[in-house]
Amino acid sequence: MEVAILIINEFFKRNIEAVSNEMEYVKQTFNGKIVAKGFMKQKPMQKKDIQDNIFIYSKNIYEKELDKTLQEEKIKSIFIFEEESNANRLKIINSYNAKVYVMLYRKPTREYIEEQLKKYKKLQKIFIEVEEFKKILQDSGLDEWKIVYLPTPAKIPMHENIKIYNPEKVQLLFASWNNLDGGDTTEVRGLNYIVAKMKQDMRLYLNVILRDNKTEKFIEFINKNSVQDRVRFISVKNENDLIEAYDSCDFVIYFLQRQIIKDVPNSLVDGLSRGKPVLMTDVLDLSKDVSKYNIGKVYRVGEDADFYFDENIYQKMSINAFNYAKKHTQENFKKILLREINDEVGNI
Repeated sequence: MEVAILIINEFFKRNIEAVSNEMEYVKQTFNGKIVAKGFMKQKPMQKKDIQDNIFIYSKNIYEKELDKTLQEEKIKSIFIFEEESNANRLKIINSYNAKVYVMLYRKPTREYIEEQLKKYKKLQKIFIEVEEFKKILQDSGLDEWKIVYLPTPAKIPMHENIKIYNPEKVQLLFASWNNLDGGDTTEVRGLNYIVAKMKQDMRLYLNVILRDNKTEKFIEFINKNSVQDRVRFISVKNENDLIEAYDSCDFVIYFLQRQIIKDVPNSLVDGLSRGKPVLMTDVLDLSKDVSKYNIGKVYRVGEDADFYFDENIYQKMSINAFNYAKKHTQENFKKILLREINDEVGNI
């Protein structure tokens, strides 16, 4: 069967990593094939992946296999999940006559726009996760009609908040654990800061969804601060586990100390889809929407955060969060893709 669109990325971890899930949504929407580089110990060329038209290669042969795929399968359209320049990949793609669609999941820098984005010979559309990125791209000389706002899809179904909020026992959920992208998770992702707040405020409880089990440093830290009785680690085996984790919390938190991830973390989108307000630092661009639409609260890095909200304020934020998340469904994600690409690809 002819491949309608090739989906590529430098990083892929099936069923766990957020951008990898989005890649699969694109594959499902069209007759797609994924060619990517393994990430977070993703094993290459697994039988089940190949059956699902997902081809994962080790980094030393990834570009060679990408070139081979484009040559042998005569790919007509390429969907690239991208965050930074890659001269070798640009050269490979431009050597073929395929139309190019780019998904940006970080704020585009001037260097990236000039050295990568503008140099794709057959660039058709640029998909962005944050609306304000449109102005950045337009100011750099890119055509407005090429730029499409594509809200990050939630992994779990939408539902209004079912938990009764008790301001005297506040359940916080941290769902962005990952030790494999450089730096110390507990420090960079703000967990040390949260634990310090818990030590001061006995009303706070922390729930942590794990993506890996490298928890030794964090366990040592919570024990040292004597808050271990108010910290719960959650291993998610299926969608029901994930839903239960979100439904049992009051807030989803992300006190990032510096930018290391995509601008719209899926963990926060999933929380919003269950009516959970967001508490976060101003490092990521999503924080602007959190303030604008009153779907939580934003703190400056280093600010002494106050986590007290009365019931009325909380309920307003919760309702706003659920309504805001309506654009972040998988159905809307696929609807926009079909609208923008269907006529081009023509094989649905």
